[in-house]
Amino acid sequence: MLSWRIADSIQSARKLEAVEILSGAESSIPELKLSLDIEACMRRQLATFGYSTGTREVASRVMDQLKRTLYDYPCIESCPELVTYTLESGHLAWACLSHETPLILDTVEPRGRFEPVFDRELHSRHHGSPNPKGTRISGVVWPGLRIKSLQGPCLYRAVVLTS
Repeated sequence: MLSWRIADSIQSARKLEAVEILSGAESSIPELKLSLDIEACMRRQLATFGYSTGTREVASRVMDQLKRTLYDYPCIESCPELVTYTLESGHLAWACLSHETPLILDTVEPRGRFEPVFDRELHSRHHGSPNPKGTRISGVVWPGLRIKSLQGPCLYRAVVLTS
């Protein structure tokens, strides 16, 4: 999930930079709405030419975050398996987010003042749930996968704990 969030952040920053360049530095328009053609072109550029540098930047930021968080384990930065894993997770996140219709992780987080509720269409209940018949989601074991937005069609149901 960290790779996914970082890839999304980098892609959003690159898109914003392109919009600022296209609209001019002194533009008084707070949010420039791009044509669908330009959006598609930016997505293609991110998926092709931006792929290599983007995924390396994602992997680098993930490793930096791990080193800062797990500072008691200096061996992290010299672990080739972890470096490979972060690069591969960066590849996957980058490809999914820069896809023509982006794929979104559904982490089943509370939205506004609404608590997430179990929905058989969107969630699979983990066998270790404290209450196997509960409707309130108390944790996420594995995020779901949606097309385009959190309201989009569900490709893979989130695995959740219910209480």
